[in-house]
Order: sequence, then C-alpha cells, then structure tokens
Amino acid sequence: MALSDTPTFPVRPDNRPALDRIRYRLGGYPDILESMLRELNAAPELAAWTHRAPDDPGIALLQSAAVVGDILTFYQEHYANEAFLRTAKWRESIQELVRLTGYRLAPAIGGIATFALEVRGTEPITVPAEFPLKCELAPAPDPVDFLTTAETTALPQFGKFRLYRGRWVYGGLSLHATRFEIASIGGLADPGTLGAFDLKKGDKLMLVASPPTWLTSGTSASTQKSSQILKVREVTRMLGRVIIDIEGHVDQAWSGAVKAYRVNRSFRHFGHNTPPKTTYQTGSGATLETQMVDAHTQRHVGTWPSYDLCYADPPKHLYTPLPINVLPLDQEVNDLSLGANVIAELSFNLTNALIATDQRKVTLVYPIRALTTLTMS
Repeated sequence: MALSDTPTFPVRPDNRPALDRIRYRLGGYPDILESMLRELNAAPELAAWTHRAPDDPGIALLQSAAVVGDILTFYQEHYANEAFLRTAKWRESIQELVRLTGYRLAPAIGGIATFALEVRGTEPITVPAEFPLKCELAPAPDPVDFLTTAETTALPQFGKFRLYRGRWVYGGLSLHATRFEIASIGGLADPGTLGAFDLKKGDKLMLVASPPTWLTSGTSASTQKSSQILKVREVTRMLGRVIIDIEGHVDQAWSGAVKAYRVNRSFRHFGHNTPPKTTYQTGSGATLETQMVDAHTQRHVGTWPSYDLCYADPPKHLYTPLPINVLPLDQEVNDLSLGANVIAELSFNLTNALIATDQRKVTLVYPIRALTTLTMS
C-alpha cells in the first residue's frame, strides 16, 4: 500500500452554512489504515517488520481496527447531523430539538376510513366489532391496520358496489341554461323512481311556477312567473341521475325548486272560436224581434257558486251554464284518466267588466276529479 506524503487522518471537516447535511467524520477506512501504517513505518523498534500484506497477522489486526474506526466515525457523523434541526431526519431527534424551545409535537391520531366488504355465497355474514382490516395506503411504506368500530351485517347481494360522493343538485335554473338535472319525480328521489321515468328525445316539458298566494288568501293580485315549454334534445342517464339537454334555452332565471310537467298535448276551452256576432230572437208573434250582439265567452274563476259560463247577453237559454270547477274542452277526448293533471293557462280580468281593464296571466295545475260527456251551447 502506497502512502501519501500528506497525512489524511484525522480529517478536520469544514462545513459552510445552510447545508442539508454536514461532514463530521475524522476519516474513513483508508484514512485510518494509512495513519496506522505510517506510525508503523516510523517506529525504529519495528524497522525489521517489513511485510505489509493482509496475510500477516499484525497487518490483519491493523485492518480490523481500521474497519472498527470506519464504523465509529460513520455513526459519529450520523449522530452529529441529528443534533441540528436542519439536518435531522429522525422524528425523535426533531422532537427533542423543538422541545428546547417549549414546543410539543401533537400526538398521533388514528384515521377513520370507510371500507366495502365483498361477501361470497348466499348467506349474510356478521362482521364483529374490532374486526382487523389491512389496507395499503400510498404514502405509507407498509400496510396500515384498521379495526371495525361496530358490528355490522354483510349481505352477499351488496358484495360489489361503488361509493360515490353525495349528489348535490342546484336549486334553480339560470338564465339561458340549456341543461338541467331532474332531482325528483312526484316527490321521490330514489334511483329506482328516476330510472323508471320514461323521458326521451322529442318530449316536451313545461316549467310551471307556484300558484299566486292571492288565489287562496285573497291578497292583492301579483304577477306569476310565466310558464315555458321546453323540448328535450337528449336524455343522459348515469349513476342514477337523469340529465336533460333541451333545444333552445331557458328564457328566464328560476330560483328555488322548479316544477316541470311532461306535456303530451294541448286543448282549447270550449267557445274560444265563437263568431264575432251572436244573432238570436226574442218575443213571439207580432213582438218577435231579431237581435245581434257582440259574442264573447267568459268564465268566472272566483268562489261564488252562482257564477257560470256567461253572465251577460245573450240570454241564458242560448248557452250551457257551468260551475267554476268544470273545464269544457273544444273537442271530444276519450282517453283522459282520473287523477291525471291538467295544466290550465288563463288570462283573466280582475273586475266584472266585459272589457278587460286589468288583466293577469296565470298557470294552474289541477288533477282531474271527474269526466263527463255532454252537448253544449
């Protein structure tokens, strides 16, 4: 082994500030062995000992001592790095260093997780409390152990399922919206009810606002939000959700829950196509007189039971009196059913005058209570 002229042991480390790791070893195996051989060569009483190969017991002893020195200096440098906060790697070292400032690390808290158990077979299985579960987490190098918090019953039919984040449905429709989601049908929001709703491309939905309070409370007449009919362009079903794309867009903003009804067809009120003039005769014999008056079809929607279809000329024998809860259609219909909803769009006058002076528009939804076929005038 050749020896350098400049001794390399012990090393005097020189570390600049702000290092992630410092050097603190006095030397490694080569440095320690070289130093001991240098001392051996300089000893006069050992001048006759000239053999330096490892097969010599004395040289082998020196090499063994250098190995021990290498190990001790390695741990010396490692412990020196653990003595400074910037270079420490062990949790215990950091904990003891920050303790000098009065800071205490927060204790570890066990995590809470939700597991899905797959059960095979046909019989339910009871999973007891504190049942051990093992899970591999990405940040952790080793599997993590969990214990169940309570006893539960695992059913085979639920052996495979997926967990999804809870669905949040926006309460309302924004102006110019072209897509929205159906949150519930008839007040039911379960996936079975939503999945059974047979809505397809080309169907029509009618947005209807809540009826005005003055219809029942007698308060002043306010304006109801106008209804709108939307045509379905596409229906997307995924994960128990029903998402609707429409042709065109929503023409006004809706706040809160919005009710939509599927519209199959439309009818007109009987008498909507009344001719401009009505001719009738009064009297008899010499007093027979022919009269012509402006025609009109007028309905009372108040709560007075005496109000009927028309209340002014012509005389009552020319028309069929109707109560306020009867809606005559302009054509014969044979397939309506009891309980089905009818949406009525009305334009009405707040006064009894034949000439509209203060009109309001309102859209109301009523269930069919009875069906009657009759001939009307």
